[in-house]
Amino acid sequence: MAPIYLPFAASILLALMAAISGIVWHYHRKHLNLLCLAGGLLLAGCAQAVYALWGAQAGWGEHVHMGLLSGAAAVAVAQSVAMRFGRRVQVIWVAAGAGVMAVGAWYFMLISPSAHGHWVVTALGLALILGHILPVTWSLASRHRMERMLLLVYTAISALVLCSPWLNAEAISSQVAAWMWSLLIPLSGGLLVAAMVGCTLTDGLPVLCTGLDRDALTGLLSRRAFDAVCGSHPATQQISVLVLCDLDNFQRINNQFGTTVGNEVLRSFAQLLQSSVREGDHVARIGGEEFGMALRDIDMDNAQALIQRITHSMRQQSWGGTVANGEQLTASFGLAMVRENDSLQQALHRADVLLCQAKDAGSNRVGVEAVAAGSAPSFG
Repeated sequence: MAPIYLPFAASILLALMAAISGIVWHYHRKHLNLLCLAGGLLLAGCAQAVYALWGAQAGWGEHVHMGLLSGAAAVAVAQSVAMRFGRRVQVIWVAAGAGVMAVGAWYFMLISPSAHGHWVVTALGLALILGHILPVTWSLASRHRMERMLLLVYTAISALVLCSPWLNAEAISSQVAAWMWSLLIPLSGGLLVAAMVGCTLTDGLPVLCTGLDRDALTGLLSRRAFDAVCGSHPATQQISVLVLCDLDNFQRINNQFGTTVGNEVLRSFAQLLQSSVREGDHVARIGGEEFGMALRDIDMDNAQALIQRITHSMRQQSWGGTVANGEQLTASFGLAMVRENDSLQQALHRADVLLCQAKDAGSNRVGVEAVAAGSAPSFG
């Protein structure tokens, strides 16, 4: 195979890696970071295809296309890793990386032509986009070893991108270099996919080991599984807010419309809770009409905003015919901050107390633990 065609092979391999990530996402729809990773690998494969078509004969236009595709791929890959840890890429760093690439391409393509100089600024721009999330993600606690492995792989890829011009400074056009980079690019993509898929599959292992992984009616985690995924000390799992919620006057709905409608209401409410949380959050049916949520990497203000969105959605939703018959479904919530040394039972107890106080205050309320020590809880 001539070196000019090697990037085509890299493109095909990257497309295969993207397909694997997409297939796993199909079976784990909540993990949108897998879909984001698949998009990033496809964009990287397209950049390789452009290089394969033009190679050394690439002009200004082709280099612009490769830069745009490579930059978009870096953003998508960085976003996929950031989403895994409950974060997002920062626009200012993306803009900085894109600016470095654009200015560098203009200077080293038009003002002072230099293939190596162009490679240096491109690598620097891509490294800014990829690497800016590393300080935050490394500072967070990992749920399991696979997340640390993912960070190691991603860090190595970011370092490889940054160092790539100097790793091959003396053989920028050689056949050996073409082989090396055409193998390294899909290999890096494959390792990243393997680590990301490994994290996704490992997430479910603690639940599977409980033997009571899902509630039969709603499909949410069972109470036992909820305890397992939260761990004995939720803070070590990056869980910062625990929520307990209870459907108000649910027994009256059961008595008036029957258990069939009541079960449909429970299923609909469970789906609403599950669709409202982010990747990495946990939702469980604690028992009867009581539900729990474990929210990761979130402050109390954003947790309250999440509950407000849920209560707003409840007002817009039909509940198995109950609204049409004049019965508006409401729920009460108790939100407790997870402190560093809290056991799961301590944090759940505070959330339960707040939930009871919210229901005593008139139902359809939200009891929120005050962040300041010694402050009284608030009810909305």
